[in-house]
Amino acid sequence: MRGVDGIPFVKKAGKFYPKDEVLIIGMLISSDPRLAVTFLKAGVNDFIHKPFNYEMMLCRINQNLHMLDALEYAKELSSVDYLSNVFNRRYFFERGNQTLKALNAGGALTAMMMDIDKFKAINDVYGHDVGDEVIKDIAVALKQHFPNDIVARMRGESLRC
Repeated sequence: MRGVDGIPFVKKAGKFYPKDEVLIIGMLISSDPRLAVTFLKAGVNDFIHKPFNYEMMLCRINQNLHMLDALEYAKELSSVDYLSNVFNRRYFFERGNQTLKALNAGGALTAMMMDIDKFKAINDVYGHDVGDEVIKDIAVALKQHFPNDIVARMRGESLRC
């Protein structure tokens, strides 16, 4: 980029884009390791030296894209309840707070909470495997009926929209 210094560019890009959503690979003319460290501290994901090998560049790009995919998968795993396959409590409050902040003064918000009555009796009489299936079935039904809303499992048998 003629006329643009790479390090200020990387720092500025970091203010606009989260590190888990953007990939920056710097190109260095210098072999000075201090410059590479400065680039890494500024926020680049990786770097290659000029003159560069085309195959090396493709490998670095692919490696970094795989890392972004792994981060996305880890975020998904940390946001979804393993049993019901709906969002978990942490995600519900994180996203709920974002939603509340985004509402304008005259905006409307609807919230609903469900609790399965006598759920302990289902587990006691039919076993926990059947109780798990009940939770899964209810979660599927809620996701089908509220496809554009946040459906989350708060604890045990408690689900919210």
